[in-house]
Amino acid sequence: MKQFPYRLETMPGINTITTTMLISEIGDIRRFSSADKMCRYIGISPVACSSGDKNKNFRNKQGNRRLYEILRDIASRNICKGRDKKSPINETFLEYYNKKISEGKHGGRL
Repeated sequence: MKQFPYRLETMPGINTITTTMLISEIGDIRRFSSADKMCRYIGISPVACSSGDKNKNFRNKQGNRRLYEILRDIASRNICKGRDKKSPINETFLEYYNKKISEGKHGGRL
């Protein structure tokens, strides 16, 4: 792990095991020329479907499912309470999550 120049473990919700899983699934990150291409590889970029005047975006069901699950787990860890059981691990994630819940989104789908 020391050979990599980036320190994923310094981010909230990411430990050594999660870092290892991310690196093994992504491989060499330089193979993606943009963040958008990496998002498409993971399967987190929306797919646009249009017919006539109607345009809709749907969740991409293709992509690397294991990597998608790892990122979903990281996000869910960030909205959980920290060790003190009072404050969340990442306040920004929790605010965004609560905003989506208040908009009527289902908690399990975020």
